[in-house]
Amino acid sequence: MAEPAEETVDQAPDSPATDLRASVRKRARQRLRRAQALVEHSSDILFIVDAAGNPIYVSPAAGQILGYAQDRPLGQSTLDLLHPEDAALTAEALAGVMSGRSHENMIVVRTRAIDGGYRFLELRAKSFLDDPDIEGVLVSARDITDQRRAEADLRSSEQRFRSVLENSPDIIVAIDAAGTITYVSPASERILGRCADDLIGSGVLEFVHPDDVAAAATGLEYSRSSPGHHSSIPLRLLHVDGRWVAVETMSNNLLADPIVHSVILNVRDVSERRHMERELALAQQQLIDSFDQAAVGMALIDLDGHYTRVNRAMCEMLGYEEHEMLGQSYDMVTWPDSDETPRDRLHEAQCRGLDMYHVEKRYRHREGHLVWASVGVTIVRDESRNAKYFVSQAIDITARKELEYRLKYDAVHDPLTGLPTRTLLFDRLDNALAAARRNHLSVAVLFIDLDDFKAVNDSLGHVAGDEVLLAVARRLRESVREVDTAARFGGDEFVVICPEVDGIAGAVDIAERIRSNLATEIPAAGTTVRIDASVGIAISDGGASGDALLGEADSASYGAKRRGGRGWELAETLNGSGAVVGGAR
Repeated sequence: MAEPAEETVDQAPDSPATDLRASVRKRARQRLRRAQALVEHSSDILFIVDAAGNPIYVSPAAGQILGYAQDRPLGQSTLDLLHPEDAALTAEALAGVMSGRSHENMIVVRTRAIDGGYRFLELRAKSFLDDPDIEGVLVSARDITDQRRAEADLRSSEQRFRSVLENSPDIIVAIDAAGTITYVSPASERILGRCADDLIGSGVLEFVHPDDVAAAATGLEYSRSSPGHHSSIPLRLLHVDGRWVAVETMSNNLLADPIVHSVILNVRDVSERRHMERELALAQQQLIDSFDQAAVGMALIDLDGHYTRVNRAMCEMLGYEEHEMLGQSYDMVTWPDSDETPRDRLHEAQCRGLDMYHVEKRYRHREGHLVWASVGVTIVRDESRNAKYFVSQAIDITARKELEYRLKYDAVHDPLTGLPTRTLLFDRLDNALAAARRNHLSVAVLFIDLDDFKAVNDSLGHVAGDEVLLAVARRLRESVREVDTAARFGGDEFVVICPEVDGIAGAVDIAERIRSNLATEIPAAGTTVRIDASVGIAISDGGASGDALLGEADSASYGAKRRGGRGWELAETLNGSGAVVGGAR
């Protein structure tokens, strides 16, 4: 706003009229400067808009609030700065003021700032079209952007918290200092079948199970006397249908809060959780009972191979009390010369990521005897597939193993004498020859044919004959070395395999020892008989087959018998003539 030009007064200098007019002009200039200062320093934007809606004056606050230079908005219509949705409302308000329909109007609009964003302005418009000094509509624009945003945030926050309360799965209850319910969230209808109107105004203890009232009252009193303290209490509340609902309450004393002025209870329905806990406890007890009462041996083993739990069947199978096994190493009950190494096996299974494995294991009973078991080991792992511990199930298969051993033994041993039969004989002969080839050693085969054994059967009977055969078998075992094998070849024929023999001399020495032991009298059928034998000897360094070597020894035995028996003879491949090399007749 420009100052008005001073009027020229044709009066004599220093006249009273001149002084008065000068004083008036001075006061007017002072008022004008004050008015300009107020306008220019106002935090509100002041517009003067002409009858066409164009700004003819804009105060400096426009630059501070909207970022425009003071003269920039003067070149465009006031409506051009408004948000498109607010332009019509503003035009209508200005028209109402200009037409005189309204003396003054107030609206809130969004005005575009120089950065492209919008600011909220509260506009107050008043017409001064008839004022010759203004000739327009004076618009005062106050920036209320921060206020509107704060109000929007407050409304959003209020809506958010209201939504949280109304949609909370827990019941939110507010009670006053006397314990009366003043607010309850909608979850009460879902959990207790009771709406807010049924609960507000009631005492908070009215719906608590009689057995829980004392604990609830104590907890509530403690909460009221301890501001800021949080306490949790398990309770049962009465459902509208008469059943009791298990809940867990958490209280927070906000009586000192000027806005809340209540004790806030967070009531959570835990009936399903309690049901699951009971089911879980039952399942765990059933699992424990199944573990303890299982007919098979069961044990839990830690990653270091120590027993952490064993059941009754496991203790009975191994002869230990439970407390004696707990904490002990898996190795403690393993048979000393077992091929399997339990700790290594567990470690291998753990490293290979196996979930289970089976093995036939030899245990050592507390009393020292062998216990065979079929063992299944399960590796229990965590969510990351790391092993936590092992579960072992052991079934005693000692009787089965003994039967298997007996059957295998009987299949290759003579039922009368217990000596190996032909099957085992040939197997050991082949092994001896293979070892002889590897180690450049000799193997001797002694074929033994009892002399005049038929006469024993004919004169004394077959029972006596069996007694003689048993005695012969016993004396054969006593006559040979530990590395030798004495076998019954059939009838009254026996074979001895002598691995690592010291040539012909060593084989002859064994043959003489056998004949000497057989020559003593044998008790049978209440009398005694004297038995002698014809022995054929064949020796090989491993080059011959088992059948060939046995055939040579058989032929040599036949040769010794043909010459009258009671002696030994070397195979022709050894003496080159078939003549008896030695032996008594």
